[in-house]
Formats: sequence, structure tokens, C-alpha cells
Amino acid sequence: MMKKVFFLKPKRTWHDYNVFERKMWAQLFTEKKSELRRRFGHSIECYRIAKRYADNEMRCLGQVKDISDANKITDVVVEFSTRRREKVG
Repeated sequence: MMKKVFFLKPKRTWHDYNVFERKMWAQLFTEKKSELRRRFGHSIECYRIAKRYADNEMRCLGQVKDISDANKITDVVVEFSTRRREKVG
């Protein structure tokens, strides 16, 4: 009996994101970086933690793909902003 071979999906990198996703990632990174800087001052660890945070948040948001029409973009923005409010509040 043959076993099925499956491959894990490769992790998405910065280059796999479209323009909208890159803006979202940059916003997450900047927010977290500034928060960490206020707490701990300027440090390389702030950048590393902020990058890890932004990567994880993008993974949690799900893979936003091929946002071509305005309706999809607004839906994602609304979903993104409501998720941010839920986590904060």
C-alpha cells in the first residue's frame, strides 16, 4: 500500500505579500517597534520582537490573496480593524 506524500506549504515571506499586505505588515511592525522603544529604549531586540510580532499577526489574519477589487479591500480593512480593537479592548 502506498502512502501519500504531502508537503508543507512554504512560509510566506515579505516578497510574497502584495502591496496592501506590505502596508499592513509595515503598520504592525511600526506600532510594535515604537511601543517597545518607549518601554526599553533603542535596541536590536526591539526590531527582532517587532518583526516576529508582525509576521505572527499576518499569519493570524490569514493569507490575504489577490485583492483586486475595492469591495474585497474594504472588507479586509474592516476585518483587520475590528480584530485589532478586540485584542486591545
